[in-house]
Amino acid sequence: MVEKDARSTKKNFLVVFSHPKGESLGNALKEAVIRGLKKSNTAAEIRVQDLYKEQFDPLLHDIEENDKDQATVEMKGNVVWADGIVFVTPLWWANIPAMLKGYFDRIFTEHFAFQYNQAAIPVGLLKNKKAILIGTCDTPSLLARFSKTSLGFKSVIRGVLKLSGIKDSKFILFGSVLTSTEEKRKKWIKRAETAGEAFARPDTLLTKAKKRIATLIRAARLPLFSFVFGSVLLGSAIGSSIDRDFNWGGFLIAIFLGFMCHAAVSFSNEVADEKTDVINVNRTMFNGGTGLMAEGLITKRTLNWGWVITSWLGLILAALLVLQFGYHWLLFLGTAVGLFLGLEYSFYPLRFSRIGLGEIVAFVGYGVPMMLVGLVSQVENPAVDQVASGFRFYLLSLPISLSVFVTLCLTQIPDTDADREAGKRSISVLLRAKNVMILSALVLLLCVIFCFGLVLFGILPLKYSIAISIFPLLTGGVILKNLNAYEIPAGMKMINIMGMSATTTVLCGIIPAVYFFNNPVQVNLLK
Repeated sequence: MVEKDARSTKKNFLVVFSHPKGESLGNALKEAVIRGLKKSNTAAEIRVQDLYKEQFDPLLHDIEENDKDQATVEMKGNVVWADGIVFVTPLWWANIPAMLKGYFDRIFTEHFAFQYNQAAIPVGLLKNKKAILIGTCDTPSLLARFSKTSLGFKSVIRGVLKLSGIKDSKFILFGSVLTSTEEKRKKWIKRAETAGEAFARPDTLLTKAKKRIATLIRAARLPLFSFVFGSVLLGSAIGSSIDRDFNWGGFLIAIFLGFMCHAAVSFSNEVADEKTDVINVNRTMFNGGTGLMAEGLITKRTLNWGWVITSWLGLILAALLVLQFGYHWLLFLGTAVGLFLGLEYSFYPLRFSRIGLGEIVAFVGYGVPMMLVGLVSQVENPAVDQVASGFRFYLLSLPISLSVFVTLCLTQIPDTDADREAGKRSISVLLRAKNVMILSALVLLLCVIFCFGLVLFGILPLKYSIAISIFPLLTGGVILKNLNAYEIPAGMKMINIMGMSATTTVLCGIIPAVYFFNNPVQVNLLK
């Protein structure tokens, strides 16, 4: 498929019209939309695909023959060419006409609009486009939007456009046509023109800012923040258990510091792994980065500013809390160490993940430093000194740290080929994927042993240690039972294993936190 030049500032719009009558309200709406597109963007080029007039055959007879048909080739070319697509059609029986349905069947085909990944999940290929559906129906418009009448448009948006990669899409319904007056139709036509004008209008500064913020949020990979959250929560729970009170303000500060560290790490990782992400075909929700740079949705400059700003925000706030508000100096140390190790996981100059040491660095960075941030947010300085000087506090971090180590090891497996091609000597490249699976299972067994060790040292009661150990044990068992999952590295088996491992990490923080929230302890019990 030929890609459009991303640097082009000229906007192209495709109008797909599906109505059997040339002289109809639908045709008037189509002409109104075109006027609006031209009014807002005089430099825009517009192509109209009139399916009935062109006598388009909506029946998909054979996939191979379909792709050889000249009309199909030209229509697919128009889709690639377009920056925005406008569909104008009536709704019949709460659905789009067979003609338009056939258009989607024949044009939005596999390997053009989407392709299946190894997990049999469709991945959209029509990136950086937007669409709007404008339709008529015989149901009053307000009722139609919130009733089953609009299911046809909702189905197209959710089941065709979004799955094809066109995320920015919406619809407008005009009705009831049956009972409409001439004056009402004129208003609809005017609104269609306004909709076309708005569709073609360049984004305002506010709209651009909103999109950039939304993209940055995606780049921050919020689901993975749960690792940091679990450690901060456990540290806060220990502190509140000692202090006999939970400080919500301190907890929110700790969460903010943890999030700044996490965001900085996520942004820097996107920059450091740019080459790998471009060639990685095994990206899932757990591995391979977001791919936002590869898709042209965010620039390296924005990501670099992102990790620099979030890093400094975290460090400055931590320093201010220590120097001006009397927080223990370990708050700054925990933030700084966690941030440094997180950045050096993949970023210059050390780039630990490129020499197979990234998972060990994460083992340290996601555990004790973030727990210290949570602890300091809840208790006064003398208690912090006493807890931090003992070994039991650090033993509590081991289940989290070990499960983080396993999760990151597993997430390297789908990236193995791309890492090798990019010259990245990750742990899965060095040890090979099957050996990483075995290592992960063994480390989870070690995690279970440490969970019961917490009982022997009088840190947690037996029932809580059993509760913590259940998921590492289950995940390890699933890994051993499915050792061949690495052969389809982005398949559902591997995705499920990575998901179980990530859940294990979160629970290793939450379960002991529940105990400390409900059971006050003496400082000397954690020394």
